[in-house]
Amino acid sequence: ARKREQEVEMLQLSSKIEFGEGRPYFPISSASRHLVKKGPMCRLVWANGDTHRRTGKRPQKVNLFLFLFNDILLITKKKG
Repeated sequence: ARKREQEVEMLQLSSKIEFGEGRPYFPISSASRHLVKKGPMCRLVWANGDTHRRTGKRPQKVNLFLFLFNDILLITKKKG
């Protein structure tokens, strides 16, 4: 039963994930691949490539969603 649930989840993920223009297609669903963990993450981006917190400038927050499979880590963001 768990194997079937994993197959359904992989097919749902495959239908939701789009690869941007100019990016190579990557098949999410595979007989040997399964989802280990998934969850949100926030990436902090400083302007002008400044990575120091001492400047007093606030970083821009970019919301990401990570999918950890048994063989790859897929980092995604919402379209638009």
